[in-house]
Amino acid sequence: MKHDRALRALVAIDDSQSSVAVLKHLKTRCWPKYIEFLVISIAEPSETDQISVKRYPLCAYGASPLVRLHFLTELVEYSAAELKEALRSDNIKSIAIEGDIADSIIKLASKWYADEIFIGCRDKSDPLLTKRKSVSEKVLQGANCSVTIVKQRAVGRKALSREQAEQSDNFIEVDCCK
Repeated sequence: MKHDRALRALVAIDDSQSSVAVLKHLKTRCWPKYIEFLVISIAEPSETDQISVKRYPLCAYGASPLVRLHFLTELVEYSAAELKEALRSDNIKSIAIEGDIADSIIKLASKWYADEIFIGCRDKSDPLLTKRKSVSEKVLQGANCSVTIVKQRAVGRKALSREQAEQSDNFIEVDCCK
């Protein structure tokens, strides 16, 4: 089978456990050699007022947009490097931008001619998420390509609280304000 261009998969991540599930999902699938991945993360300018640092302890949501963007840039670069190693592929790029999360994912997927978007889905029992439509729902409704939503429970367990994570052997403290 001959292809005019490589298949393109856009991978939208943040620092949540649902993004860990997305990356794990991608690492466990078999991919054709002619696929390109673009790992993205979006810093929303207004999220400092809407989301508490307690919910996302590893990210600098309370910091300036420049610090948040720097953190997300490091996150997507690290995640892309992990995917490159796991999939043994050099066709993986990364970018972090600022903007409305769902709209930015949809626009970037269209501009990049993505064939599929991979995005995580957070636990709907969170009171901050039940009042508004989730990013994954907005992307699913607005995208011009296929969308795969990976549920957080795909990781195999619920996300740990900050206190539980600190007691875990796998806890890593990240200083995003270097």
